[in-house]
Amino acid sequence: MTQTTPLKILWIAGWYPNRMKPALGNFVMRHAESAALYNKIIVVHVVSADEDNLLITDHVHLKTITVYYKKSSRLTNFFYWRRAWKKGIQRAEDEFGSKPDLVHLNIIFPAGIIASAYSLKNKLPLIITEHSTIFHRKLNCLERYVIRKTVRTARLICPVSAHLGRAIQQLGIHRETFVVLNVVNTDLFKPVQKINQIRKKILHVSTLNEHQKNITGMLRVIKRLSAIRDDFILEIISEFDFSNAESYAAALGLDNKFISFQPLQPIEKVAEAMQQADVFILFSNTENMPCVLLEAVACGLPVITTKVGGISEQINDSCGILIDKGDEDALLKNLTVLLDHPERFDASGMHNHIHSICSYEAVGKQFNAIYQRIVSDKK
Repeated sequence: MTQTTPLKILWIAGWYPNRMKPALGNFVMRHAESAALYNKIIVVHVVSADEDNLLITDHVHLKTITVYYKKSSRLTNFFYWRRAWKKGIQRAEDEFGSKPDLVHLNIIFPAGIIASAYSLKNKLPLIITEHSTIFHRKLNCLERYVIRKTVRTARLICPVSAHLGRAIQQLGIHRETFVVLNVVNTDLFKPVQKINQIRKKILHVSTLNEHQKNITGMLRVIKRLSAIRDDFILEIISEFDFSNAESYAAALGLDNKFISFQPLQPIEKVAEAMQQADVFILFSNTENMPCVLLEAVACGLPVITTKVGGISEQINDSCGILIDKGDEDALLKNLTVLLDHPERFDASGMHNHIHSICSYEAVGKQFNAIYQRIVSDKK
């Protein structure tokens, strides 16, 4: 890549890790870290909390400004929320020493109303990265208004899957789209020598949202599998409350011989779990392009997942098996196949493919090319 002058990019992040929710939008943070390899990125994120506070966090290449504002009644909350964004953006301008060259919004609703207003006022180009699954349901009036207003302002939309890009375009506002996948730390998520285990491990990592992830369907299949064989265990890792999943598993008669629930783990521990697992399953009803699938593939871990959202754009028979959503018979059948024949997949080839499209460097170069083109067009 030809050497280019680093640009000043203001990132407005609707989701981002913070002290209340340390895992919220961690995929947005990884996008920011990748972009910061080639440009000066300052992230601004606003969070309702118990006190007003502005916190600046410096990473090696990345500065994050998190503005906490006091929760209030519905009538005044919007005012405090908007004031917090103004405060954070002003601090970013101070850190830049001038206005930025471009505004990069991550997650349109609701922060799009801030990003589009700032972009228009300062005559700055706006691009959008979108991850949210709200485009796969009926939007309410406020969501539709904010999203349409924001998209009209944007020069480019960077969805994490082509399927999500089409869903946004179906709102009737057409903008150029360019898919930029989620980042995978391929130095961390990579194949290693497996430790000999008495039981084969099936792994699931998610929010445990029943409507989206179909946890009960997955557990019913595990119960059926336990009636056929007893040489496996399902490990579930989630940052969220898994009491409902535990209760449902207990009601099915699944004990700790067949299932293990693990709370939020450091990313290094998630990588280790993937490296030592035999099969990864995601039995979702709706998705865009989940990071966990890309991370599993980077570890050389074969996946079984559903043909929903943008999953089939990246998952194929070189790294796993695609089934129809809700097809419990297919999940059961293919779990048996993969548990008995994991050798059919090339772990090294799986890792190399993800590295070529999802590493920090690969994604950072994509963002840099986008920034340079959009700013150059503006001139």
